[in-house]
Amino acid sequence: MAIKKDKLTKISIVVLIVLLVSVTFYFLKISTEYDDQIQKSELEIEILEIQLDEILHKYDSISKESDRTKEMLVQNADARLLNDDIVPEFVLVTPKSKSKSKNVSTKNSRKINCLSAVNINVKGVKIFSDVRKNDQSKIQQLRVCYTLLSDSFIQEGIKKIYVQAVNPRNQIVVKDTISLNDGSGTELAFSAVSDILFNNKDVDGCVYVDLNANTTIKGTYVVNIYCDFLKIGTTTFDYR
Repeated sequence: MAIKKDKLTKISIVVLIVLLVSVTFYFLKISTEYDDQIQKSELEIEILEIQLDEILHKYDSISKESDRTKEMLVQNADARLLNDDIVPEFVLVTPKSKSKSKNVSTKNSRKINCLSAVNINVKGVKIFSDVRKNDQSKIQQLRVCYTLLSDSFIQEGIKKIYVQAVNPRNQIVVKDTISLNDGSGTELAFSAVSDILFNNKDVDGCVYVDLNANTTIKGTYVVNIYCDFLKIGTTTFDYR
């Protein structure tokens, strides 16, 4: 009897050990799977938060751009209603030479096509050479890019788009001037001009403004965009 009891006890101990090992292994497996699931869930949450932040950022950008576009369209609608009574906004300068000015008739200047320029982007450009070193040279140009918004009320064709750059000392980077041919001497000084083919669709344009080394200083530049004598867009550029 004693031998049978010993065998039964040993068998019971072995069975308990096997059960204990099995339970322990199962618990470890479940614990590992749980930890993996937690990590996976945390990673998915982080990804969702990043995607949400990107969506909110894009929404804010679109909302701001939409507000700017609506503002420009409202201004243009008001300008079209005024039509011949409109007084365009421009910068007056004293003409240096009558031969240098390009005349624009009073009749044409008062019937202005009211375009809208948005997405205005300005970058400084350095032209390097063997003489000029990267760290020493100033920017020699401003690259001005913009988008003209589509407008079914505006006649298709070539539009002259003038860019005016003003340095931090309120000095205009003058390339040339245009004037009203009404004997008043009214002029608009501009820094660059480009011919844009407008066909009632959004159209992108870029132009380079050549800077004068003596007036190229660090600070905030104001860049205005005109169609004829009407300012259709403006932005700033920080040269640091």
